[in-house]
Amino acid sequence: MARRFDVGLFNLRRRAMAEGWTRNRIAGQLDLKPLRGGADDPSPALLVLAEMEALPETPRIAPRAAVAKAVRRAAWLVSQGQSVKAVALLRAADALNKLEWAETLT
Repeated sequence: MARRFDVGLFNLRRRAMAEGWTRNRIAGQLDLKPLRGGADDPSPALLVLAEMEALPETPRIAPRAAVAKAVRRAAWLVSQGQSVKAVALLRAADALNKLEWAETLT
């Protein structure tokens, strides 16, 4: 971390000690204790799927509108110096555009 954020190792350790950066403390803050359920409880993977089904349906957007919005967002990301995110977004928009053309051909 010291190398990544260009901070001295001593300064990093000093701040960690001062602010109490320990695995136990962070785990306690995130409440990462295992859940204990009965035999009839669904598995965590199935629980997530059940929660997703309970959500209202996501609003639909026309593929062309989604591509146009993605291109505008990518341009904004480039202006903010986030070119890696912009490239990823443009690739997704290109894939969506290809899917839309494939639908029109079938």
